[in-house]
Amino acid sequence: MNIFFVVDNFTPDLGAASFRFESIVKELADRGNKVTVLASYPNRIDLENFKEFEYDNVEVHRINKKRLKESILNRAITYFKFFYEAIKIGKKISKKSDIVISTSPQLLVGVAGAIISRLNKKVFLIDIRDLWPDIVLDMGVMKKYNPIYLFLKVLEKYMYRQSKFLVYNSPGFYNYLISKYDKEKMKLITNGIDDYILNYFKNKEIKIVKKDKYKILYAGNIGIAQDIKILVDLAERYRAKIEIIIIGKGSQESTIRGLIKEKQITNIYLIPSVPRNELLEKYEEADILFLQLKDIKMFEKTIPSKIFEYLASQKPIIYGVEGVAKTILKEEFNRKYYFKANDIEDLIGTFQNLIKAIEENNYVKPDLEVLINNYSRKKLSMRYADKIEELCEESYGIFKESNQIL
Repeated sequence: MNIFFVVDNFTPDLGAASFRFESIVKELADRGNKVTVLASYPNRIDLENFKEFEYDNVEVHRINKKRLKESILNRAITYFKFFYEAIKIGKKISKKSDIVISTSPQLLVGVAGAIISRLNKKVFLIDIRDLWPDIVLDMGVMKKYNPIYLFLKVLEKYMYRQSKFLVYNSPGFYNYLISKYDKEKMKLITNGIDDYILNYFKNKEIKIVKKDKYKILYAGNIGIAQDIKILVDLAERYRAKIEIIIIGKGSQESTIRGLIKEKQITNIYLIPSVPRNELLEKYEEADILFLQLKDIKMFEKTIPSKIFEYLASQKPIIYGVEGVAKTILKEEFNRKYYFKANDIEDLIGTFQNLIKAIEENNYVKPDLEVLINNYSRKKLSMRYADKIEELCEESYGIFKESNQIL
């Protein structure tokens, strides 16, 4: 079978979409399918050392997308350029495909896939990883009657109507999607954890012990969704007690650097994104891992994929998230150290409780067997590949029958 993907981020880029689709693409290719991927050039790694992903039965095409800038206007222009180029190039290289698959966010990536599938009369599957464009309302970026928002809602409706099947990655999306879509044509497949990450930590002796200075690590996007400026305040309060490492890139990076300089803080460090093998070493070196999402309704529905890597490390997690992510951490894995997002006093109280637990030897590590059973990326990718192949077979049967009638 010939399978065509339109994705914004793809390996060796860093991020949830890249990790998700690398695993799915490999699974499909290992089964003998021909897979073509259309993606942007990575924007979270140094392009000077960029080496294209190579894998049997996989062909990757890149669109020369520029680095994302903080300005909303500049980011919008970049996304529309990708949208235009994706349709122009995708229409040509997907003609022999049996199915077109694209992902949202960004919304325009999903819409590009829908248009390509329409132009070439192919089956279309949409992968929903965030509820765009409604998320921009909750984040305060746009108002409900903004013409741009209304236009994006029209595109969203077209994208859903064009899709034959829908995969979503969080149970929190179900109520929103069921109002627009047939539940028989929807499937939940969450993000997960790669086996090599599990294996990296599985045989290590992870010790959580009292220290004079604790190293707190945040790794991920540094954007308005995460809004991690609060870490600057935490570093200021505990100049002698903690060291904070922030690894990643994003729109709030310069703001955080400015606050560090303004407050003359010397115990917080920003490091550019690192390869995943190096990131695992950083997890191992850390004493505490930090996670936050801005406290808005839409984010209650999402599952930050980094929680699975955090859990695999067995290190303490201080988290300021709500909804589905909080349920997973608190109820499924019994992680106790929650704080209300962007509330510095609540964060300090949670931090103090965690330090007390560590110093009294009361910290309990998460159950890795639950993580393996419920969130193995290999198992999840196998389920995803099964559905893709099933849709291809169904469409081939319909095509064959129509030819026989003719």
